Amino acid sequence: MPLLICQPQVTRSRERLATYAADAGLELAAVFIEEDWLSLSAFERLFQATIRDKVEVILLPSMLHFTVLGSPRSIKSSFEAVTGARVVTIP
Repeated sequence: MPLLICQPQVTRSRERLATYAADAGLELAAVFIEEDWLSLSAFERLFQATIRDKVEVILLPSMLHFTVLGSPRSIKSSFEAVTGARVVTIP
Protein backbone atom coordinates (compact mmCIF):
# COMPACT_ATOMS: atom_id res chain seq x y z
CA MET A 1 0.00 0.00 0.00
CA PRO A 2 2.82 2.54 0.56
CA LEU A 3 3.54 2.43 -3.19
CA LEU A 4 -0.02 3.60 -3.73
CA ILE A 5 -0.69 7.18 -2.73
CA CYS A 6 -4.24 6.89 -1.43
CA GLN A 7 -7.13 4.52 -0.81
CA PRO A 8 -8.86 5.44 -4.10
CA GLN A 9 -5.78 4.16 -5.97
CA VAL A 10 -5.95 0.90 -4.01
CA THR A 11 -9.63 0.62 -4.93
CA ARG A 12 -8.90 1.35 -8.61
CA SER A 13 -6.15 -1.27 -8.66
CA ARG A 14 -8.52 -3.87 -7.18
CA GLU A 15 -11.14 -2.96 -9.80
CA ARG A 16 -8.59 -3.22 -12.62
CA LEU A 17 -7.48 -6.65 -11.37
CA ALA A 18 -11.09 -7.85 -11.11
CA THR A 19 -11.97 -6.55 -14.59
CA TYR A 20 -8.89 -8.10 -16.18
CA ALA A 21 -9.50 -11.43 -14.45
CA ALA A 22 -13.14 -11.51 -15.56
CA ASP A 23 -12.24 -10.59 -19.14
CA ALA A 24 -9.53 -13.28 -19.21
CA GLY A 25 -11.83 -15.94 -17.78
CA LEU A 26 -9.87 -16.12 -14.53
CA GLU A 27 -11.17 -16.27 -10.97
CA LEU A 28 -9.78 -13.52 -8.75
CA ALA A 29 -9.55 -15.50 -5.52
CA ALA A 30 -7.62 -13.04 -3.34
CA VAL A 31 -5.89 -9.68 -3.36
CA PHE A 32 -2.78 -9.23 -1.24
CA ILE A 33 -1.81 -5.72 -0.17
CA GLU A 34 1.45 -5.07 1.64
CA GLU A 35 0.84 -2.93 4.73
CA ASP A 36 4.39 -2.95 6.09
CA TRP A 37 7.29 -3.05 3.60
CA LEU A 38 9.67 -4.09 6.36
CA SER A 39 7.97 -7.44 6.93
CA LEU A 40 6.61 -8.31 3.44
CA SER A 41 3.85 -10.37 5.06
CA ALA A 42 1.47 -9.95 2.10
CA PHE A 43 4.12 -11.31 -0.27
CA GLU A 44 4.66 -14.24 2.10
CA ARG A 45 0.90 -14.94 2.18
CA LEU A 46 0.77 -14.69 -1.64
CA PHE A 47 3.70 -17.09 -1.98
CA GLN A 48 2.26 -19.63 0.48
CA ALA A 49 -1.25 -19.45 -1.05
CA THR A 50 0.20 -19.93 -4.54
CA ILE A 51 1.95 -23.12 -3.50
CA ARG A 52 -0.80 -24.43 -1.20
CA ASP A 53 -3.64 -23.82 -3.65
CA LYS A 54 -1.64 -24.66 -6.80
CA VAL A 55 -2.44 -21.26 -8.31
CA GLU A 56 -1.74 -21.10 -12.04
CA VAL A 57 -1.77 -17.32 -12.64
CA ILE A 58 -0.77 -14.37 -10.46
CA LEU A 59 -2.02 -10.97 -11.59
CA LEU A 60 -0.05 -7.84 -10.74
CA PRO A 61 -0.97 -4.23 -11.51
CA SER A 62 2.67 -3.88 -12.64
CA MET A 63 6.06 -5.49 -12.01
CA LEU A 64 6.81 -2.55 -9.74
CA HIS A 65 4.87 -4.46 -7.10
CA PHE A 66 7.76 -6.95 -6.93
CA THR A 67 10.47 -4.27 -6.96
CA VAL A 68 10.89 -4.24 -3.19
CA LEU A 69 12.16 -7.83 -3.52
CA GLY A 70 14.86 -6.99 -6.05
CA SER A 71 14.98 -6.85 -9.80
CA PRO A 72 11.41 -7.45 -11.03
CA ARG A 73 12.71 -9.58 -13.90
CA SER A 74 14.67 -11.95 -11.67
CA ILE A 75 11.93 -12.04 -9.02
CA LYS A 76 9.35 -12.90 -11.69
CA SER A 77 11.36 -15.78 -13.11
CA SER A 78 12.31 -17.05 -9.65
CA PHE A 79 8.70 -16.84 -8.41
CA GLU A 80 7.46 -18.67 -11.49
CA ALA A 81 10.14 -21.38 -11.22
CA VAL A 82 9.49 -22.05 -7.53
CA THR A 83 5.69 -21.87 -7.59
CA GLY A 84 4.83 -23.07 -11.07
CA ALA A 85 2.48 -20.07 -11.42
CA ARG A 86 2.67 -17.63 -14.31
CA VAL A 87 3.03 -13.98 -13.29
CA VAL A 88 1.00 -11.62 -15.50
CA THR A 89 0.85 -7.84 -15.36
CA ILE A 90 -2.36 -6.17 -16.39
CA PRO A 91 -2.29 -3.54 -19.12
